[in-house]
Amino acid sequence: MRLTSIYNLGKTANNGFTIVEIMIALGILLIIISLGFFLSMDLYRSYAFRSEQSTVLSILHRARTRALSNINQSPHGVHFQADKYVIFEGPSYASSSGNEDFPASGAVSHTPVSTDIIFDQLTGNTSPGIMVLSGQGRTATISFNSEGRIDW
Repeated sequence: MRLTSIYNLGKTANNGFTIVEIMIALGILLIIISLGFFLSMDLYRSYAFRSEQSTVLSILHRARTRALSNINQSPHGVHFQADKYVIFEGPSYASSSGNEDFPASGAVSHTPVSTDIIFDQLTGNTSPGIMVLSGQGRTATISFNSEGRIDW
């Protein structure tokens, strides 16, 4: 009698997985992957919204800083369009010069009080108002007071 046969007494020769075990393992793996996918999509949407909010705030601060610095001795403002934000120089967007365009995300919409927010030169004052950013299931409010302070 061989030594290996002594150790195999009473054991069957089945060394694999059954189809039921494989299907259960694949089902559990599929559930875990789908949960991860939904969580990552929510995180991405949240990141995209916060990124667009930061872009709008940065552009507003940039225009106000230019007005406070009295660059080219004129007021500066921001013009909002569906596809871009424009920092302009002058009393209005229509008569502006030195425009600087920034692309806007199509996934986030904005509803400003007007399409232009203009900061006075040297003081940075502006007309008070509220801008609402919405999209991706989220909403953010940006407010301006008469002294040009931007709150979010």
